[in-house]
Amino acid sequence: MVALALEYARRIDEAEDDKAAGYLGQNLSGVLRALGGAPAERKALGVEEQVAGKLAALPAARR
Repeated sequence: MVALALEYARRIDEAEDDKAAGYLGQNLSGVLRALGGAPAERKALGVEEQVAGKLAALPAARR
């Protein structure tokens, strides 16, 4: 599924018209939802992992 999402994203980048990009975008959106890439799907999957990246660490460093 991840490879499919990456392929859709690549094809959207290369799309020459809005119709093709829109069609591919809808497909990409469905794949991302299936992977838990949208808030509602993450909640349904029970994914409540805390973000631990550099950007998330900035507010903590200010305290």
